[in-house]
Amino acid sequence: MKKGDIILICILVLIGGGIVLSHNVNKKAGNQVVITVDGDEYRILDLEKDQKIKIVCKDGHYNVLTIENGKADMTESDCKNQVCVKTVPISHIGDSISCLPHKVMVKIVAKSNMSAEDKNEKQ
Repeated sequence: MKKGDIILICILVLIGGGIVLSHNVNKKAGNQVVITVDGDEYRILDLEKDQKIKIVCKDGHYNVLTIENGKADMTESDCKNQVCVKTVPISHIGDSISCLPHKVMVKIVAKSNMSAEDKNEKQ
């Protein structure tokens, strides 16, 4: 390899690292978790409150969402493939966990003016 090749490789690695770093640095932590089942809003929860929620689908299948230390994690599901359970915990706005067999979606959002408890009481 020539000296110019090594310099070019180093520059490309630095640019790639900068892109990855800026993507992760610009992500803001969210404070609410929106759970939808089959496209319908199921529940809105505060990410700041540690809790464990059992999400029961219309057909009786279930998922368990654990919120702990500001992160949401799908810790249990009776679906066959377990992709949702293997997904890393989420905490940033726009992050999501999906269970396709049960049509369950968990998404991190910014807190709205209305509290999660107020929205849940309206349902």
